[in-house]
Amino acid sequence: PCVEEPLTPVYVPAGQSRVIRLPRPKSAAAADRIVLRGDDAEFDNVHYVVAPRYEQIRAAYLGADSADDPQGLRYYLERALADAPLRKVDLRATRAEAPLPLAGDERPKLVVVAEAAPPSVAEQLASYVRSGGTLLAVLANRQMGESLAPLFAGVEFGEQGADSGEYQLLGEIDFTHPLFSPFANPRYSDFTKIHFWKHRPVTVAADAESKVVARFDDQHPAIVEHPLGAGRALLLTSGWQPADSQLALSTKFVPLIHELLDLACGSR
Repeated sequence: PCVEEPLTPVYVPAGQSRVIRLPRPKSAAAADRIVLRGDDAEFDNVHYVVAPRYEQIRAAYLGADSADDPQGLRYYLERALADAPLRKVDLRATRAEAPLPLAGDERPKLVVVAEAAPPSVAEQLASYVRSGGTLLAVLANRQMGESLAPLFAGVEFGEQGADSGEYQLLGEIDFTHPLFSPFANPRYSDFTKIHFWKHRPVTVAADAESKVVARFDDQHPAIVEHPLGAGRALLLTSGWQPADSQLALSTKFVPLIHELLDLACGSR
């Protein structure tokens, strides 16, 4: 559609040229052309552009914390998902033991799991991933990890040791992975300002199909990706809430969540 507003006035003296940067406000998000008015020759006054596609996406959150709890995962996830000008994300939250529509018109593009799942739900989630879904499990404890065993074959979940009071950093990151590729430029690749206070140790078997995308300084995996059928399951061994890390309060969090959405939607 041709959008009449907004207008940008420009004055160009005779015989000179100007380069103008035009804003794209929300009212003109679907505009497909730029029209120049006010000169004598009209034959070259229309420039067509490809209008950005506005996506409506369903996502699901399985966890016990509420949307207004700043000590929980959901609080920061909802705010990161809302910060997407060309996407409207409908995040539906429920407990892991509650029924969750994972097929048909109600099928979510992304599922975030933050608590242990009953065996029947774990099998549902595995079937969802096999059919092309994307799942992120934010590991809370060993019990949760073992409950999601159908999703992470070859990954062994250990006991979390006593809190030593020391923090970990992301010491090894695969910047070729789509989740981190936007940060590959040296201007953006510094993750050393993000402290991780707690993480849950996991071991990935040498013959497992899982890939360690990032590791902490102590060499424990921070992010593990496991391919399953046509989809993928990602395991984050530390949360982004303040009790676990500084991730949610860093400048990296929102871009990481948007890259996760890109993976889930099959587009970059």
